[in-house]
Amino acid sequence: MPRNRGNLTGVGRRERPVVVVVEKTVAPGPTPIGGADPGDGTATPVALAFEQDEGNGSPQALTTSLTPLLPGGGGAPVVTLGAGTWLISAVVQLDANGASTSGEQVTLNLYRQNNTPTSLIGFTIWLPLTLGITETMGVYPLPARVYATSNDDDEIVAAGEISGALGAGTIDCVYVSITAVKIA
Repeated sequence: MPRNRGNLTGVGRRERPVVVVVEKTVAPGPTPIGGADPGDGTATPVALAFEQDEGNGSPQALTTSLTPLLPGGGGAPVVTLGAGTWLISAVVQLDANGASTSGEQVTLNLYRQNNTPTSLIGFTIWLPLTLGITETMGVYPLPARVYATSNDDDEIVAAGEISGALGAGTIDCVYVSITAVKIA
């Protein structure tokens, strides 16, 4: 076995490139999105549907109650889904407006607002300690969710809340975009 004659920091060693070979076996024939392929290449295609809505404009201050996000003052951006299986995603932009925070949390959700309202998926943002900041906090993509329904009219919105009252100012939603693609 050859000896490494370099020192402990690696000076004087010769690095060898690493080559990785990956092989993958694929079943014959294409499988369209949402189609079932029995293995013989005779997949049944599914008609794709696409729904999208967005809102922006006047900021909407988050409150301590989970509410639909409706920047711009109009109705909340909503996608109305028919029966089937959908891949739903959303993007939300939050701004701090003179906000003094001390560890509050912002929770953002995809939310079904009719037919037994419920949160579908969400995540939490922990706010740092701040004093009177006004800035764009960020654009937050909500986790994508595969959603199956037998209803013809499920209304999906982005919703948000903050865990407690701020020392000053607000955390505002200034943009929401929701997209749903029917996959089966």
